[in-house]
Amino acid sequence: MALPYYQDDLLTLFHGDSREILPQLPKADLCLTDPPYGIGIARKQAGLRKGKNPWMILGDWDNARIDRELLDLCLASSQYQIIWGANHYADQLRPSSAWLVWHKRPGMRPIAFGDAELAWTSLKGPVRVLAHTWTGFMTSGEKRLPHPTQKPVAVMKWCISQVKGSVETIIDPFGGSCSTLVAARELGIKAVAIEQDERYCAMAVERLRAQ
Repeated sequence: MALPYYQDDLLTLFHGDSREILPQLPKADLCLTDPPYGIGIARKQAGLRKGKNPWMILGDWDNARIDRELLDLCLASSQYQIIWGANHYADQLRPSSAWLVWHKRPGMRPIAFGDAELAWTSLKGPVRVLAHTWTGFMTSGEKRLPHPTQKPVAVMKWCISQVKGSVETIIDPFGGSCSTLVAARELGIKAVAIEQDERYCAMAVERLRAQ
């Protein structure tokens, strides 16, 4: 069994490859995750080069696309799934009526990233939309971290609220800045995240300890 990089009464963070760690973990109620996608496109549109943005650690995510093996592990890791960016690989998922839409640029012209982001879900129901400002340094009161796809805690808490059954455990196979863990802690839910880049693990631990 992999050793935790960080652990407290509610949260556990593993540093490593989800392909290796996910099969070792018990099945969770919800897989809430944000795999890498579209970074190369956004960087090109913004005129950025790797390492040239003062507030982002830009990784090697150009044309990133989750592979079938890892996607299957994510789907098998929980009873319910909410997967951000799945419009980039929807052909690998079954049809869903209950997509989630995060509208993040109300009234503003896009510069690099889109006006909204989409999450595929295994849930039943209609499309749901949340408007929550998150563009550049305009972040609706939340601190922006040096991670290219940081999700606001408010958005992740909203995602969790969409599950109509009881959610007692959450898994996030692409931990990143660990907004999923922060959201889970604020809701009193046990959660596990896995992140393969130790820079982000260290950043997440600092974030969790500062709460």
